[in-house]
Amino acid sequence: MARARKLVADGTGDDKASFLDFEGSKGTYVVVCTAANYLSWFDPDGAMNELTAVRRMKPEVPVLFIVPKGDYPVLLKAGQAMFDALPHHPLTTLYQPDSTHLDAPVASLAEIERWTTAVVSGVHNAPRETPAAGRP
Repeated sequence: MARARKLVADGTGDDKASFLDFEGSKGTYVVVCTAANYLSWFDPDGAMNELTAVRRMKPEVPVLFIVPKGDYPVLLKAGQAMFDALPHHPLTTLYQPDSTHLDAPVASLAEIERWTTAVVSGVHNAPRETPAAGRP
């Protein structure tokens, strides 16, 4: 982070450089990106701080928040807290498919369709939490 901040301060934040990344399942490895992008992703106050982003959402925007039951442990732990941090909206929904992190988009297709249709229709009686099996 310090090196990326220095590159940005020196005016070379848009030049690509090598940085270290850590992911629990992969360990530490090298990523090549701009210092500005690296900061955006890893800075606790940056754009990719999900909890900060969730808290800044506009209350009039409904969210379909998908947390697969077979997700990475750290994401499972954070999922409910992230959902709870969303501003209340009658169409905001937590969906938990029986899938892994990588399979969640395909496993959630029917719920995405149902939820999107409800939002477009303006149906405000959709539940805030939807059972993994689909419709309540």
